[in-house]
Amino acid sequence: MIAVLLLFVGMAALSLAHELGHAAAARTCGFHITDICIGLGPALLRFERRGIRWMIGPVPLGGFVRVAELAPDNIESKSEGTAWFSAGSIARRMAVIGAGPATNYVLAAIVTLALTFGWGIETGRAQGLRVVSVDEGTRQAGLAVGDLVSQANGHAVSDLRSLSNALADSDGGGLAMVSLHRGGLPVQIHLPRLRARSGAWGLGAAYVIEPELLQVGLARTLVHALSAPMLEARTMLVHAANVLTRRRTASARSLGRPLGIVGLADRVQATKVWSARRGLMLAISLS
Repeated sequence: MIAVLLLFVGMAALSLAHELGHAAAARTCGFHITDICIGLGPALLRFERRGIRWMIGPVPLGGFVRVAELAPDNIESKSEGTAWFSAGSIARRMAVIGAGPATNYVLAAIVTLALTFGWGIETGRAQGLRVVSVDEGTRQAGLAVGDLVSQANGHAVSDLRSLSNALADSDGGGLAMVSLHRGGLPVQIHLPRLRARSGAWGLGAAYVIEPELLQVGLARTLVHALSAPMLEARTMLVHAANVLTRRRTASARSLGRPLGIVGLADRVQATKVWSARRGLMLAISLS
């Protein structure tokens, strides 16, 4: 529940940044702004500052910036020294229109920069499965929350399927030899194998995939910060197109819903454990 509330707070903050980007560009280009609305629905809060009416709506899924030309109570008036939006050059109008998305892109790049400096770049490989919850029987056998399972029966583990396949290949009857890291130290323990209704083998625990991270230099960090938001947007658009055209490839199925509001809610709900890094990754997707 707290994660969903934070999702809405994050969406409200990004909607605010988006509309402020439009507003800043409009003011810079000489257009007179009458209203700035953050959120949709009947305004919960209204106030006026520096000749601009501000409105806060209950649903943080968008907003708008209104210039004087479009204000219903200001159709015939024109502030002295300001430009009429429709009379502005194409370059100025496009600057105002593009400033909102550009603001969100810049924020995504800044978050990516912080993410890369703090943790590094994902290599596309996994270190193993990080344990986030354990059944009582498995806990008594020796597995603990926070353990990083890297091997089972001598086979590398990178996801639930590889774990199930490794556990299926067992000569120890109901036990499996599991290699893990606990507190940075390697540990080997024997754990009971459990079979789910789906037929997959497991250890009586829940996990998140722990990606392999690579620390890189300043130049590559900057390139990654600029390119990662574009790649994220491309992935979401291609996935949405595949869903709309019924091209349900394996990669599209693994992504779940397109990353609209429902897809974001799905991602929040499916995340078993939150950290600063995972929060920043969600912020990039939101932006």
